[in-house]
Amino acid sequence: MAKACVNHKERPAATMCHQCHSPVCKACTTVTAHGSFCSSECSLLNREFKERVRAGGVVRAPGGMAIKLCLFALILIVAMVGIHMAANRGVAFVRPIDLIGRLLGKMEALKPQ
Repeated sequence: MAKACVNHKERPAATMCHQCHSPVCKACTTVTAHGSFCSSECSLLNREFKERVRAGGVVRAPGGMAIKLCLFALILIVAMVGIHMAANRGVAFVRPIDLIGRLLGKMEALKPQ
């Protein structure tokens, strides 16, 4: 572990806090039955979190917004490809919104002849 302790910049980190993932040296490490922490506050936060999970508290999956954004991007790409395929097969009313066809046409115009 090459990182320096969050509290002592001159000391190398011996571990990472189980709660906040801060690098800590041996002198700063608080060891409990639940893991190694940078402070008693992080230890308490971790314990409270685990109790909420055990009690069935609402736990949101990390990156929920990122998953929605990726799903939206995937749907958008599939729609754009579908429109392009329809425009290539002669469906006239989708030609004005065929962004892929427009982009390919502009790239073709830029090629040296």
